Amino acid sequence: MEAKDSLFMELVNLLSIISLLLLMAGAGMLVLQGGLFNGFLHSCRRFFQHSTKQGEYASRFHREEKRWKEWGKFRLTYPLLLSGGILFIFTYVCSILMH
Repeated sequence: MEAKDSLFMELVNLLSIISLLLLMAGAGMLVLQGGLFNGFLHSCRRFFQHSTKQGEYASRFHREEKRWKEWGKFRLTYPLLLSGGILFIFTYVCSILMH
């Protein structure tokens, strides 16, 4: 009986790692399509343009262009988040029931 329990626990541990990987991939896609990094890079560029006299003078005459990449929508974002979340809850309940 002890070997069967340890095999089940190893399976639960493996599934929990897989669920966390799915959740991280879905969350990464959600952050990319939300444009967090684009806003950060835009803020850094504006800060360094306005931190020097030459950059400040040039920014008066230079029209701001959109210089960031549009990621669009990922089709797998929400399925990855949903499947990872369900699998994580399942493995959490299984680990609680084992102890």
